[in-house]
Amino acid sequence: MSLQDYLDSKYGKSKSKKKDKSLKPKPKSSIQKPTKPAKPENATIYRDLSGNVLSHEEMLEQQRQKSQQEKQKAKEASEKLRNMNLPEVAQTVTKRVAPPSYVDDPLLAFSPDKVKSLQKDRYISQTGRKLYQSSFPDNRFSIMPGYRWDGIDRSNGWEQQVFKTTALRQEKKVLSYTMQDDY
Repeated sequence: MSLQDYLDSKYGKSKSKKKDKSLKPKPKSSIQKPTKPAKPENATIYRDLSGNVLSHEEMLEQQRQKSQQEKQKAKEASEKLRNMNLPEVAQTVTKRVAPPSYVDDPLLAFSPDKVKSLQKDRYISQTGRKLYQSSFPDNRFSIMPGYRWDGIDRSNGWEQQVFKTTALRQEKKVLSYTMQDDY
């Protein structure tokens, strides 16, 4: 039983059993070439805002016109700003107020410019540790005391003695050079 016989038995016989002569193969000489190229089935259909079908060329032309209009508007806006007087611009432009920066903000570690500007008044080392803020006696290695130092010099005086002797030696060198007789 063929598919056609099954369908005929299930749904009834079709009314037209005539065989269509147009389906028979035609001799090659009688085939005519189509005047318009056939559209592929998967061709993109472009439509405008009202729903009319546009060809590909029409759609491209509309896109070009839109881009030219946008460029023209941008040029006009830049010319308008360029031609404005400076006081008028200053009045119309609103200044953005930057939020206050806090020294203890952990995000400041990622922006060294802000850290430097905030640390001008603060006593903080390059490693981020606090430093002693008052004056302190010199030592041989120019090491600053810790920020918790109470200011009392608990040394035995040896550092001061070293500084005195080096200063005296330097002074003797300078005096011996300047006191030489010129011949």
